[in-house]
Amino acid sequence: MTDQEKIAIVNGILALGLAKDAQAREKDLIDEYGECCTKARAGKILSKHPTTIYAMIRDGRLKAVCGGEKVCVHSIHDYLEAPKQADFKARVTRRNGKTPRFYVSPSERKVTP
Repeated sequence: MTDQEKIAIVNGILALGLAKDAQAREKDLIDEYGECCTKARAGKILSKHPTTIYAMIRDGRLKAVCGGEKVCVHSIHDYLEAPKQADFKARVTRRNGKTPRFYVSPSERKVTP
């Protein structure tokens, strides 16, 4: 890989904002959308249908504010930072606190050399 290719990759990462830390990304979201946004806008930010946004609020992945009319942008940022963990917690919540059948706890995992 040439130096020019390496520079192009680094510039692409910086342009996408991937090199920013979590606080900077959260600040950017708040600067662009404010402290809260409508459910339709949250759906566009997350590329999800508004019905999915309602479900995400119901099971705790997103936080509703303003009497349930809007979505907290901080919660959108938290979801964007760790979507797999939030989705796992939602599955557990939907199952009344029981872990899913396919889940194997770290202590039960067997490592084979």
